[in-house]
Amino acid sequence: MRGVSIYLIVGIDPGIKTAFCALNLKGTIVAEESKKEMGEDKIIRKIMEIGNPSLVATDVFPPPSFVSKVAARFNVRVFYPKKNLKLLHKKAVSPGLKDPHIRDARAAALKAFHFYENRLRQIEGMKHPEADLLKHMVIQGFQLKSALISLQKKQEEKPSPKTKKKKSLKKDNERVLELEEENASLRKYINQLKIRVLNLEKELKKTRSSVHREILREKEIRKLKRKRSQH
Repeated sequence: MRGVSIYLIVGIDPGIKTAFCALNLKGTIVAEESKKEMGEDKIIRKIMEIGNPSLVATDVFPPPSFVSKVAARFNVRVFYPKKNLKLLHKKAVSPGLKDPHIRDARAAALKAFHFYENRLRQIEGMKHPEADLLKHMVIQGFQLKSALISLQKKQEEKPSPKTKKKKSLKKDNERVLELEEENASLRKYINQLKIRVLNLEKELKKTRSSVHREILREKEIRKLKRKRSQH
Protein backbone atom coordinates (compact mmCIF):
# COMPACT_ATOMS: atom_id res chain seq x y z
CA MET A 1 0.00 0.00 0.00
CA ARG A 2 1.56 3.32 -1.03
CA GLY A 3 0.95 6.87 0.03
CA VAL A 4 2.60 10.16 -0.92
CA SER A 5 6.26 10.89 -0.18
CA ILE A 6 5.89 12.00 3.47
CA TYR A 7 6.46 9.30 6.10
CA LEU A 8 4.34 9.23 9.25
CA ILE A 9 3.94 7.92 12.76
CA VAL A 10 0.18 7.53 13.26
CA GLY A 11 -1.52 7.28 16.65
CA ILE A 12 -5.03 5.78 16.63
CA ASP A 13 -7.74 5.79 19.30
CA PRO A 14 -10.59 3.49 18.15
CA GLY A 15 -14.14 3.38 19.47
CA ILE A 16 -17.62 4.70 18.72
CA LYS A 17 -15.74 7.90 17.96
CA THR A 18 -12.39 7.11 16.34
CA ALA A 19 -9.47 9.51 16.25
CA PHE A 20 -6.04 9.58 14.66
CA CYS A 21 -3.01 11.83 14.92
CA ALA A 22 -0.29 11.81 12.24
CA LEU A 23 3.23 13.08 12.95
CA ASN A 24 5.98 13.51 10.40
CA LEU A 25 9.34 11.95 11.28
CA LYS A 26 10.50 15.20 12.89
CA GLY A 27 7.70 14.82 15.46
CA THR A 28 5.50 17.59 14.07
CA ILE A 29 1.73 17.07 13.95
CA VAL A 30 0.63 17.18 10.30
CA ALA A 31 -2.98 16.04 10.73
CA GLU A 32 -5.44 14.84 13.36
CA GLU A 33 -9.15 14.13 13.36
CA SER A 34 -11.88 12.65 15.53
CA LYS A 35 -15.09 11.37 13.98
CA LYS A 36 -17.95 8.94 14.58
CA GLU A 37 -18.25 5.85 12.36
CA MET A 38 -14.70 6.18 11.04
CA GLY A 39 -14.11 2.52 10.24
CA GLU A 40 -10.98 0.74 9.10
CA ASP A 41 -11.32 1.57 5.38
CA LYS A 42 -12.16 5.22 6.00
CA ILE A 43 -9.25 5.86 8.34
CA ILE A 44 -6.87 4.10 5.92
CA ARG A 45 -8.01 6.37 3.07
CA LYS A 46 -7.54 9.45 5.24
CA ILE A 47 -4.02 8.39 6.25
CA MET A 48 -3.09 7.63 2.63
CA GLU A 49 -4.13 11.15 1.67
CA ILE A 50 -1.53 12.47 4.14
CA GLY A 51 1.36 10.07 3.62
CA ASN A 52 2.86 6.66 4.18
CA PRO A 53 2.96 5.27 7.76
CA SER A 54 6.24 3.98 9.13
CA LEU A 55 4.52 2.94 12.36
CA VAL A 56 1.02 2.79 13.85
CA ALA A 57 0.69 3.45 17.59
CA THR A 58 -1.82 3.00 20.41
CA ASP A 59 -1.92 4.26 24.01
CA VAL A 60 -3.27 1.03 25.54
CA PHE A 61 -2.00 -2.45 26.37
CA PRO A 62 -2.70 -4.82 24.73
CA PRO A 63 -3.27 -3.09 21.34
CA PRO A 64 -6.88 -3.05 20.09
CA SER A 65 -7.56 -5.31 17.11
CA PHE A 66 -8.70 -2.26 15.09
CA VAL A 67 -5.21 -0.73 15.42
CA SER A 68 -3.53 -4.03 14.53
CA LYS A 69 -5.67 -4.38 11.40
CA VAL A 70 -4.84 -0.86 10.21
CA ALA A 71 -1.12 -1.50 10.75
CA ALA A 72 -1.35 -4.80 8.86
CA ARG A 73 -2.98 -3.06 5.88
CA PHE A 74 0.04 -0.75 5.68
CA ASN A 75 2.44 -3.65 6.40
CA VAL A 76 3.98 -1.86 9.40
CA ARG A 77 4.38 -2.72 13.08
CA VAL A 78 2.20 -1.57 15.97
CA PHE A 79 3.87 0.44 18.73
CA TYR A 80 2.22 -0.04 22.12
CA PRO A 81 3.16 0.82 25.73
CA LYS A 82 3.99 -1.80 28.36
CA LYS A 83 0.91 -0.60 30.24
CA ASN A 84 -1.88 1.86 29.49
CA LEU A 85 -0.69 5.46 29.33
CA LYS A 86 -1.87 7.38 32.37
CA LEU A 87 -4.44 10.14 32.00
CA LEU A 88 -2.14 12.65 33.69
CA HIS A 89 0.58 11.92 31.12
CA LYS A 90 -1.85 12.30 28.22
CA LYS A 91 -3.15 15.60 29.56
CA ALA A 92 0.41 16.83 30.10
CA VAL A 93 1.45 16.28 26.46
CA SER A 94 -1.71 17.97 25.15
CA PRO A 95 -2.60 20.76 27.60
CA GLY A 96 -5.88 22.45 26.80
CA LEU A 97 -6.97 19.85 24.24
CA LYS A 98 -10.67 19.16 24.85
CA ASP A 99 -11.28 16.16 22.58
CA PRO A 100 -10.22 13.08 24.64
CA HIS A 101 -10.02 10.87 21.54
CA ILE A 102 -7.56 13.12 19.69
CA ARG A 103 -5.67 13.52 22.99
CA ASP A 104 -5.25 9.74 23.28
CA ALA A 105 -4.26 9.33 19.62
CA ARG A 106 -1.75 12.18 19.93
CA ALA A 107 -0.27 10.71 23.12
CA ALA A 108 0.20 7.35 21.36
CA ALA A 109 1.94 8.94 18.37
CA LEU A 110 4.21 11.08 20.55
CA LYS A 111 5.14 8.11 22.76
CA ALA A 112 6.20 6.17 19.64
CA PHE A 113 8.13 9.15 18.25
CA HIS A 114 10.04 9.65 21.53
CA PHE A 115 11.01 5.96 21.51
CA TYR A 116 12.82 6.46 18.17
CA GLU A 117 13.72 10.13 18.65
CA ASN A 118 17.46 9.75 19.26
CA ARG A 119 17.96 7.59 16.17
CA LEU A 120 15.81 9.92 14.06
CA ARG A 121 17.75 12.98 15.23
CA GLN A 122 21.01 11.22 14.42
CA ILE A 123 19.82 10.71 10.84
CA GLU A 124 18.56 14.30 10.69
CA GLY A 125 22.04 15.51 11.65
CA MET A 126 23.60 13.62 8.73
CA LYS A 127 21.92 16.01 6.26
CA HIS A 128 21.34 13.08 3.91
CA PRO A 129 19.17 13.94 0.86
CA GLU A 130 17.00 10.87 1.61
CA ALA A 131 16.83 11.48 5.38
CA ASP A 132 13.13 10.63 5.73
CA LEU A 133 13.52 7.38 3.77
CA LEU A 134 16.46 6.45 6.00
CA LYS A 135 14.33 7.15 9.09
CA HIS A 136 11.52 5.05 7.66
CA MET A 137 13.89 2.13 7.02
CA VAL A 138 15.37 2.33 10.54
CA ILE A 139 11.87 2.29 12.07
CA GLN A 140 11.14 -0.76 9.89
CA GLY A 141 14.05 -2.57 11.56
CA PHE A 142 17.04 -1.83 9.32
CA GLN A 143 20.41 -1.00 10.84
CA LEU A 144 21.45 2.51 9.75
CA LYS A 145 24.55 1.22 7.94
CA SER A 146 22.49 -1.28 5.94
CA ALA A 147 19.90 1.37 5.10
CA LEU A 148 22.68 3.61 3.73
CA ILE A 149 24.06 0.74 1.64
CA SER A 150 20.58 0.05 0.27
CA LEU A 151 20.09 3.67 -0.81
CA GLN A 152 23.54 3.84 -2.34
CA LYS A 153 22.83 0.67 -4.29
CA LYS A 154 19.64 2.15 -5.72
CA GLN A 155 21.40 5.36 -6.76
CA GLU A 156 24.25 3.63 -8.55
CA GLU A 157 24.11 3.00 -12.29
CA LYS A 158 25.36 -0.51 -11.61
CA PRO A 159 28.49 -0.46 -13.82
CA SER A 160 30.48 -3.70 -14.19
CA PRO A 161 32.91 -4.11 -11.24
CA LYS A 162 36.50 -3.79 -12.41
CA THR A 163 38.04 -6.05 -9.80
CA LYS A 164 37.22 -9.24 -7.92
CA LYS A 165 37.44 -7.25 -4.69
CA LYS A 166 34.63 -4.94 -5.82
CA LYS A 167 32.57 -7.93 -6.90
CA SER A 168 33.09 -9.58 -3.53
CA LEU A 169 32.19 -6.39 -1.62
CA LYS A 170 29.08 -5.88 -3.71
CA LYS A 171 28.04 -9.48 -3.10
CA ASP A 172 28.60 -9.09 0.65
CA ASN A 173 26.55 -5.88 0.73
CA GLU A 174 23.72 -7.53 -1.18
CA ARG A 175 23.69 -10.42 1.29
CA VAL A 176 23.62 -7.97 4.22
CA LEU A 177 20.64 -6.21 2.67
CA GLU A 178 18.82 -9.51 2.13
CA LEU A 179 19.34 -10.37 5.79
CA GLU A 180 18.20 -6.91 6.92
CA GLU A 181 15.02 -7.21 4.83
CA GLU A 182 14.36 -10.64 6.30
CA ASN A 183 15.00 -9.22 9.77
CA ALA A 184 12.55 -6.34 9.19
CA SER A 185 9.88 -8.78 7.97
CA LEU A 186 10.46 -11.04 10.98
CA ARG A 187 10.16 -8.05 13.34
CA LYS A 188 6.74 -7.25 11.85
CA TYR A 189 5.66 -10.89 12.10
CA ILE A 190 6.87 -11.18 15.72
CA ASN A 191 5.06 -7.93 16.54
CA GLN A 192 1.82 -9.38 15.13
CA LEU A 193 2.29 -12.63 17.06
CA LYS A 194 2.95 -10.77 20.32
CA ILE A 195 -0.25 -8.76 19.87
CA ARG A 196 -2.21 -11.92 19.11
CA VAL A 197 -0.86 -13.60 22.27
CA LEU A 198 -1.69 -10.51 24.36
CA ASN A 199 -5.26 -10.47 23.06
CA LEU A 200 -5.66 -14.22 23.66
CA GLU A 201 -4.37 -13.78 27.22
CA LYS A 202 -6.85 -10.95 27.72
CA GLU A 203 -9.72 -13.15 26.48
CA LEU A 204 -8.55 -16.03 28.68
CA LYS A 205 -8.49 -13.75 31.71
CA LYS A 206 -12.05 -12.59 30.95
CA THR A 207 -13.22 -16.20 30.54
CA ARG A 208 -11.60 -17.28 33.80
CA SER A 209 -13.17 -14.34 35.60
CA SER A 210 -16.57 -15.19 34.14
CA VAL A 211 -16.23 -18.87 35.10
CA HIS A 212 -15.12 -17.88 38.62
CA ARG A 213 -18.19 -15.63 39.02
CA GLU A 214 -20.44 -18.45 37.81
CA ILE A 215 -18.89 -20.91 40.30
CA LEU A 216 -19.42 -18.45 43.17
CA ARG A 217 -22.99 -17.87 42.03
CA GLU A 218 -23.72 -21.61 41.97
CA LYS A 219 -22.19 -22.02 45.44
CA GLU A 220 -24.39 -19.22 46.74
CA ILE A 221 -27.48 -20.81 45.18
CA ARG A 222 -26.64 -24.18 46.80
CA LYS A 223 -26.21 -22.49 50.19
CA LEU A 224 -29.61 -20.82 49.86
CA LYS A 225 -31.22 -24.12 48.87
CA ARG A 226 -29.68 -25.89 51.88
CA LYS A 227 -30.92 -23.15 54.21
CA ARG A 228 -34.45 -23.40 52.80
CA SER A 229 -34.46 -27.21 53.12
CA GLN A 230 -33.45 -26.94 56.79
CA HIS A 231 -36.43 -24.73 57.65
